[in-house]
Amino acid sequence: MKRLFLVVSLLTFSTFSNAEFYSGNDLKKMCAAPSYTDDAICMGYVTGVYDTLLSQGAICSNGGVTVGQLQEIVKKFFSENPERLHFTAQSLVRSSFRAAFPCSRR
Repeated sequence: MKRLFLVVSLLTFSTFSNAEFYSGNDLKKMCAAPSYTDDAICMGYVTGVYDTLLSQGAICSNGGVTVGQLQEIVKKFFSENPERLHFTAQSLVRSSFRAAFPCSRR
């Protein structure tokens, strides 16, 4: 419950302008840090990108995906693409989710 409150608080008081200031390197450090605060920022960031892409129809998921699973998808993408970590965190998270949750052509 405390974790959820922290994530909601961070998302509520964050501004969208900060999104472009995080690089993949920055987000990778936050997602790997033992700090409760950094972990909450990572969770909020990753979940926010996921929810945005899902609502836009840019990715397809049948639900049941956990925040922990989303973080693991992003961490795996970072470890498999170290040459891209200087790109914006948003673009890298988006790429990881598009690969993990593709939409089939209709």
